[in-house]
Amino acid sequence: MLVSLNKNQPMRAIFFTLMIFPFVLQAQQWLDQMGIPVEKQPQQTYQPKFAGEDYPISPVPIIKSFLSPTLMPTGITCSGTYLYVIGYNEFKIFVVDPISGALIEEIPIDIQRPYGIDYQDDKLYVIDNDNKLLEIILLDGTVEQVIPLANPVFPVGICVDGDSYWMNDTKGTTAVFSGDSTLNFDINTNELRKAFPAYANFPTGIVSDGDFMWITDNTSQSTFKISKGDYAIVDRIQAPGGSYPNGLSICNMGLWYVNNATDSIYLVEVITTGENTPDLTKECALYPNPNSGVFTISWEDEIPVMNFKMYSLTGAMVLNKNVFRNEQLICNELFEGIYIGELSDGKNSKKTMKVIINK
Repeated sequence: MLVSLNKNQPMRAIFFTLMIFPFVLQAQQWLDQMGIPVEKQPQQTYQPKFAGEDYPISPVPIIKSFLSPTLMPTGITCSGTYLYVIGYNEFKIFVVDPISGALIEEIPIDIQRPYGIDYQDDKLYVIDNDNKLLEIILLDGTVEQVIPLANPVFPVGICVDGDSYWMNDTKGTTAVFSGDSTLNFDINTNELRKAFPAYANFPTGIVSDGDFMWITDNTSQSTFKISKGDYAIVDRIQAPGGSYPNGLSICNMGLWYVNNATDSIYLVEVITTGENTPDLTKECALYPNPNSGVFTISWEDEIPVMNFKMYSLTGAMVLNKNVFRNEQLICNELFEGIYIGELSDGKNSKKTMKVIINK
């Protein structure tokens, strides 16, 4: 046991300990830039501040989940075949099998803090958060184009939408004192086309299914479904994994998330159909379900033939066939797993259903 003869020595040691503790907290906050839920941040008072703050949050079922290939994931996108995942300090894009979660490939990139990724036409669009850039990267890692972002404070999330792109800008030094926005820019001229206040204290992932936009709020761990016509809230769902829901992508089956708290990837069941696409008015059935790849489709509508499509979890179409009522389908070539079935009468009415193949 060491004993100091200096009476002031213990006080200096205690003072040093007290000074170091808040520094660690601030470093963690800076690392994730408001990633900690506001109500848990030290010396912060949570105050509702954005439209939709009190909109009810609906739970959604998690279809599957597996570990992320990076411990600090910040973005995810789906190509229809693979998932592409990014994270802090990795300097690479991870290519992941959406069925098994296995790592397929690593694409090198020169971005320390990527915070948003999207896939379109065999190209990856990645936000460089530190340098305020949008990089367009080929699948071999070649940088095709670098677009300076239009003076954002903290760019998060990217969604390519035809000849434009959407991104979130998280302004301010804390999640409370911010003026967060969702913005749309021309991808060729980089001119601002549209913008609206974000439905979030700390917007992160953003994606579009054509009719709707989906934007995740890190603070409340929820995702807003927004009409692209008037940017009004249509729905709000719970983001899986708790704190730090960062990346967001979409396929026919639902939404893919990557979560920084659990370091995991999730697929949640959200069927995305058009605004003007009503369900079939009468009962439809697919049985048995689960099945071995052989099943029957039936319906009560007075329609002799309907079109039936099936999609994999990544959105790839695996079956497109006109079927008769009570027809038996044989799909022995399909792998085990969950698929989404879509039955349509050809008059803009459809019914979606989950198909589980278990051999």
